[in-house]
Amino acid sequence: MKKIMFLTLMLTGVVSLATGCIPTKVTYIGSAGYLLESPNKKVLIDAPFADFVKQFEVPIASAATQDNIANGIVPFNDIDLILISHSHPGHFDYTLIAGTMKANPDAKLVGTAAVYNILASTMDDFDLIADRIVVPALDIDHQTTNVTVDGIEIYVSRSPHWSRPGTTDEGYLYNYAFNLEGNEIVYALDQDQYVKRADIDILFGSTLTSSLEPKHIVLDHQNGYANIANLAEQTSTMPEVTFLPATMQKVLLIKHDDGSILEHDIGSVLLKYLRVN
Repeated sequence: MKKIMFLTLMLTGVVSLATGCIPTKVTYIGSAGYLLESPNKKVLIDAPFADFVKQFEVPIASAATQDNIANGIVPFNDIDLILISHSHPGHFDYTLIAGTMKANPDAKLVGTAAVYNILASTMDDFDLIADRIVVPALDIDHQTTNVTVDGIEIYVSRSPHWSRPGTTDEGYLYNYAFNLEGNEIVYALDQDQYVKRADIDILFGSTLTSSLEPKHIVLDHQNGYANIANLAEQTSTMPEVTFLPATMQKVLLIKHDDGSILEHDIGSVLLKYLRVN
């Protein structure tokens, strides 16, 4: 059992070394949040979120998982980078983010000014994380910039987004593109206004097809239990699309020598490795 647990944790590195292919392990946290793992990096995207979104019939991480996020418990330990698209409660919960940042003392956070200000105004010990937060300087919609955080160059673009009346919502969101050890990843909640910078290996987006022409789509930001069930059935026959409808569901996306991105069940890949070794 210990060997299996160890190999599961090291699976992305095993696949990379054994096959020369480039793996990205994707874990769906709930709402629009994901944990991405490559052989040497962990990236958390929009994963710390509030239970507020339950009313929209959105999958929500269990209390135990949220506790793990807040306390940096496996797999939410050794986080390198946290990306927050905007401050809406389906994407950002300041209590979870504060805990995650303190439990992962080397983690850097990239987010909007609203995210920064909310953390600064609600944390008594904000000084513990302040210098690890990066707010890209984007003053108008459709503006773009590049920031480098923990050795990862991140292309950031700003898109307009709705605001809740009577709140401090920023009225925009950030889309992110970055290269995760050989895979070009794009997390774009607003695909229509996203300006493509390079060929995309894996696109996190809300539609089954995209004019951005990614090699693989991870379908995200879905709501309505009936709709989610229908999409799960529909995408089961679409090898170019991954849809994870259940919280803490995970999959390996492996970039092969021909450049294609294929989805692999983690258990099957692990079993194959154990048989070979």
